[in-house]
Amino acid sequence: MQIVEIVLRQGLVHPITCVPFLIALETDPQEGNSKLAHHLLMNMNEKYPAFFERRLGDGLQMSLIFIRSMAGSSENLNTRVQLKVPERMKGTFESGSFNYARLGVSRIYKLIRGNCISRNKFMSSVVRKFDTPIWNNSVIPFLM
Repeated sequence: MQIVEIVLRQGLVHPITCVPFLIALETDPQEGNSKLAHHLLMNMNEKYPAFFERRLGDGLQMSLIFIRSMAGSSENLNTRVQLKVPERMKGTFESGSFNYARLGVSRIYKLIRGNCISRNKFMSSVVRKFDTPIWNNSVIPFLM
């Protein structure tokens, strides 16, 4: 995660390409990763608010995919091999459990809630990304 910070600070990648990935990392159950992603997003929102707002929907979509992949990978690994999961991580990736996603999304919303135009862009990007037939009812708990 610190490599991502260095790459962003040195300008080696365009900031707009990083926003969805950082939003997805906000939902990471490892607190260090989610805090660093939030810090980088705060800096990016201050410097490039238009880039940030433009990619919020993509970030939420990537967050859902990230949470689902974590749930799938932890279930698959636990059935194949007996893993020692830290106590604070137990029960994290049960199907339908979006606690970390809610925390990450709420932090994103706190970044933009002060500006009415930003809130409207956020809501319209969420509707645009998730109002398609490819997403079934399983996306509703993620968004709530």
